[in-house]
Amino acid sequence: MGRLGGVLTTEAFPDGPDGKVKAHRATHIEYPPGTRFDVAAAANCQASEADFQQKGLGACPADSKVGEGTAEVETTGNAPKSEPFTFDITVFNTSHPKDDPSLEGVMLVFHSGDQVTNVILSKIEGNVQTEETEPTCVPPGQPPQCPFGEFAPKRVRVDAPPNSRTVDGVIHNGATTPPTCPAIGHWTIRHGHTYSDGTTDTFVNELPCKATPPRPLRVTVKPGTVRAGRSTKFTVTAISDRTPVPGARVRVGRSLVRTGSDGRASATLRVHRPGTHTVRASAAGYQRASATYRATR
Repeated sequence: MGRLGGVLTTEAFPDGPDGKVKAHRATHIEYPPGTRFDVAAAANCQASEADFQQKGLGACPADSKVGEGTAEVETTGNAPKSEPFTFDITVFNTSHPKDDPSLEGVMLVFHSGDQVTNVILSKIEGNVQTEETEPTCVPPGQPPQCPFGEFAPKRVRVDAPPNSRTVDGVIHNGATTPPTCPAIGHWTIRHGHTYSDGTTDTFVNELPCKATPPRPLRVTVKPGTVRAGRSTKFTVTAISDRTPVPGARVRVGRSLVRTGSDGRASATLRVHRPGTHTVRASAAGYQRASATYRATR
């Protein structure tokens, strides 16, 4: 089973050919397959960017906060290159926010003290998180083309620790890791970023985990004895600790079949060679197993 998990992201964005940080436009984060997110694990913030401008961070319920971090920001384009200055980031849980009622995920609120400067809505579907970044011009109030440049992140660090809550007796976890840990001892999170010049970069974050030893697998085959030269229907059963194992790959002669929800698979074939024959089975997270049957003349 997966465990309650958190997300820690640290990224440093590259400079463009002009020696200035590149303007950011989109993010695509892919968590390891099997990762699950649940927006019911925290209270819901539906505040719009206008609400934040009026009320500051108080636009969101306090118990909708799910993370925090910092961003070092520089200027791009024709604006004079500035020394990095730091904004705080507060991450809120959101479902159907005012600015995009179709979205479920999180909102990243950039602020200095309680003065909000920017809000990014981040959509989560399955194990994929995506977001788009609108330009923030230098100076503020310029058209979207930002002829004098814009503000862009140079470094970002976000820490979203494990969170959960119980609603009507049901436990909801903000993030649940995949059910098994790879043998390499970590899960891989890939961040893809697109910039205004059309270039892209990929960052890789590794989340340590403890590899789970494979579980025992036991396989039986019936019938145990067949007549060589005759067509026979074989039934193979895969179990682990008396529990059926669905989706196991079973090799019977030249036939490759998978077990169903009852842990069984069947294959019909003609065994030409007398003697002992082996049926082999494998399944993710389980030890390999085999069983034998005998063909007689």
